[in-house]
Amino acid sequence: FATIISFDNKIDVVVDKIPVNEVNSDNLRPDQFTPKGQTSLFDAIMLCFEKIEKSSKNDSENNDNINDEKEIIKLEDSFITIITDGQDNSSKASRKDVRERANEMWSKGVQGKFLGAKGYAMRQGEKILGLSSDHILEYEVTEDAVASLSQTLTSSMAHYYTTGTSPAFSPLQRS
Repeated sequence: FATIISFDNKIDVVVDKIPVNEVNSDNLRPDQFTPKGQTSLFDAIMLCFEKIEKSSKNDSENNDNINDEKEIIKLEDSFITIITDGQDNSSKASRKDVRERANEMWSKGVQGKFLGAKGYAMRQGEKILGLSSDHILEYEVTEDAVASLSQTLTSSMAHYYTTGTSPAFSPLQRS
């Protein structure tokens, strides 16, 4: 299943828990991802973790709201990809809150990637999320770079769904 959250000074759930193969241009529009100013990165990350946990078999108190057993996802089968073009400047959640929550989720088997604008991503991915540099990718904020980023993510996600592991970004993907 896929959940896609867009964020600027507000957070929008663009797609909520639909089968990955149903994510397409019918339910995603470019205007939903156009930068508009402020960046509530920390709040968006916290919402992602909350949604993962609510969908999890390991979160039994929230499973009362789930009607179909197929809708329950194991934490260790969950994967979060965060893509941002800037640094947080408008969240209510703190860097410390995000780091603690991220460490908790990683310890439960959730896997993650962080993709950010050149100059910010390594520091943000390592310090905020505690990810190793193998799972962080910096990119130029250009149309061509974003198209290439899409191919990189598709490849990474295909590997994850066939093997259950999140591969490190390769030197070729980093170029």
